[in-house]
Amino acid sequence: MLPQHPRTVSGLLKLCFFLSFVAAILCEDATPCSSRLTCGSCLASHNCAWCSEKVYQRGSPRCDTIGNLIEQGCSKENINSPATSSEILEDEPLSDAGAIAGSAIQLKPQKFKLSLRAGDPAPLTLTFRQAEDYPVDLYYLMDLTFTMKKHKETLAELADTIAESMNNVTKNFRLGFGSFIDKVVMPYVDMVPDRLRNPCRDVYCNSPYGFRNHLSLNDDVTLFTQEVSRANLSGNLDNAEGGFDAIMQVIVCKEKIRWNDRSRKIILFATDGIFHYAGDGKLGGIVKPNDGHCHLDDDGYYTESIFQDYPSLSQINNKIIENKILIIFAVPDVELPLYQQLTNHVEGTYAEKLESDASNIVDLIHQQYNKIQSKVELKDTAPDFLKITYSSSCLGGEIKEINSCEGLKVGATVDFNLKVELLECPKNKSLWTNRIQISPVGLSEYVLLDVDLLCECDCEKPGGGEDLSLDCDAAGTYECGICNCGPNRFGRKCECQGDDVVKEDKLALCKMHDNSTLCSGRGDCVCGVCDCYAGPSKDLTIFGEYCECDDFSCERDSNGLVCGGESRGSCCGECKCKPGWSGSACECRTSNDTCISPADSDTGRFCSGRGDCICGECQCYRDEERGYFGGPFCGDCSSCEGRCTEFRDCVQCKAFDLSLLSEEECGNCTIIPELVDSIDEILPTERKCIFKDEEDCSFSFVYGYDDNNKPVIRVTKTRDCPTKEPVLWIALGVTLGVFLIGLIALLIVRLVIYLKDKRDLERFLEEVDKNTHWKNETNPIYKEAISQYPNPIYGQSQ
Repeated sequence: MLPQHPRTVSGLLKLCFFLSFVAAILCEDATPCSSRLTCGSCLASHNCAWCSEKVYQRGSPRCDTIGNLIEQGCSKENINSPATSSEILEDEPLSDAGAIAGSAIQLKPQKFKLSLRAGDPAPLTLTFRQAEDYPVDLYYLMDLTFTMKKHKETLAELADTIAESMNNVTKNFRLGFGSFIDKVVMPYVDMVPDRLRNPCRDVYCNSPYGFRNHLSLNDDVTLFTQEVSRANLSGNLDNAEGGFDAIMQVIVCKEKIRWNDRSRKIILFATDGIFHYAGDGKLGGIVKPNDGHCHLDDDGYYTESIFQDYPSLSQINNKIIENKILIIFAVPDVELPLYQQLTNHVEGTYAEKLESDASNIVDLIHQQYNKIQSKVELKDTAPDFLKITYSSSCLGGEIKEINSCEGLKVGATVDFNLKVELLECPKNKSLWTNRIQISPVGLSEYVLLDVDLLCECDCEKPGGGEDLSLDCDAAGTYECGICNCGPNRFGRKCECQGDDVVKEDKLALCKMHDNSTLCSGRGDCVCGVCDCYAGPSKDLTIFGEYCECDDFSCERDSNGLVCGGESRGSCCGECKCKPGWSGSACECRTSNDTCISPADSDTGRFCSGRGDCICGECQCYRDEERGYFGGPFCGDCSSCEGRCTEFRDCVQCKAFDLSLLSEEECGNCTIIPELVDSIDEILPTERKCIFKDEEDCSFSFVYGYDDNNKPVIRVTKTRDCPTKEPVLWIALGVTLGVFLIGLIALLIVRLVIYLKDKRDLERFLEEVDKNTHWKNETNPIYKEAISQYPNPIYGQSQ
């Protein structure tokens, strides 16, 4: 561990003291509450409360936390701190459409009443469920230029199949049909009379037109087939078509198209070309912007086609959101990237590939409708000063901050958790009451939020105060515990007179700078003179021309003194140090003499050349080989010898009367070591030294420095000397012990072998006696050693 510099310790002490004492006393001054001077502005933070007590401790802010207001003597009934609240006004249960189109309820609750305070969000829960047989209105909007001939023929053939496919999804299904070409002006169509009558040259075509509604929405599929078959093709000059004109008219002409208010409204836009948009009309001399209104005659033709410009993307997007329309762009491969890019800018739109002969139109409608039906996405109309955040677990799993869910099936229920938060009170009071709609994209159902903003106190509302109150010098309204002065009067109690110019001049006299607060926020401006509040206690005061000075708010030095005490500086917003002192707490000497060691008194070198002199103290360098330098003059380092050797001889002669120094040299030693029992506790500013003397005894001491940078040495009273041991006897004993241990081990081994052999012999003999029997007939081929052969004629007489 490296030794710590005294300045580091001093800094830590100052920090701890500052945090524990100053911050504890003044934390209320650092809150955003105390700077708010009216009840309404106080409510802008949900942590703040306003005291409307008539008699209240002077100097204490009326806007503060509830706890602080009570401590300052404000009664609870006079504390204004309204909380955010919510109430459900309508909550019809979820239901399916059944046979009645538009009767389904897929979103609940339907209406809330909210009272919002800034920074205090209101939690809400919405539930959505896909209804069975929810009505669907599908309007087929088709490009009828000649290149779409195959598409038209295929559509007429597949009309029954489309209806049958959609009937599998919902029983409440209606079809409509419309077509578009382009504006009948140059350069979009050929204006030669013959070409106007038949723009398709060798094949007969109808004259061009902007948009026509051939068939309004109805459930008669046969009529749809007839209208598609009856519609003739036409032509134009350029590749871009007037599809945006057609989309606008289909959306806004609700009565003529016969949109159902409570249905899923879908426009299937089929084309093989690109589109014109706002500004392109100028090429044909059309400069009047599109007005976004319905202009269809009795025959279904768009009457303003040659008089109004194409609608913009923004207009289309706004009308889609307003009328809850979904658009499916069915286009060929080559144009698909353009329309996919378009869907990124227009809400509720999708782009799909349409085959060259439109053979996939049934699958396209069915698949795309399934995608639309299986997703719910919530949108709202909240203004900028209101923020609504959404979260949901959708069909289970982790809750995420999301406003949409996918993969839903009919009957599936999804809960959305909402937080409605007031970011700030708008200055326009007419906006303090709002109505917000939250609705699923493409559906006409919505949730209503009636929102009241808590941006003023009841005592500030008309009739809540006392007009021409004597407490306000009969020149203002007393409301919420303060005076709201009338014309040409100002001051805490409306005691000052003058018009706005005089008022500004007087108030300017109470400001230290143009951008500073009146009386530094710690006093009342009484007709141009600051009347400072009392301090936190009797001993701690606020003073100064602008109440900018005090005895408590500035940084303290290591001794806990504000700005180092009266002898070093004073506190006026920050420490103003007296000559000879500097630093944030006036803790630094401006003189560098204290950084010069006695050895460098002649040269004037700072910190032994191993550090910088800062605030009259050495800040030591780091040496790559030897680590950090230390000591008051950077004379020590973690791997350096330091001054141990320098002090060694004097310590020996002074403490133990043992040294190589002569009696005269010992008398010249200026150090007087302090004898102690032990030196286990070593200060960070001290260094320990250990040596062995001529008698092989070790002794230790530590040295440091006093306030005058003179060495202070502590020495242990006793030396650690080794004792003499009988080495010869120890050696003989060890040798004899080794010999005896070896002999005993040998005898033990020999005894074990003998016992083992004896036991094996006894076992062998026992087995021989028990199991071996020697007999003659043991061997079947055994014969006696003696054989007798009788002589047959022996004993016979001759």
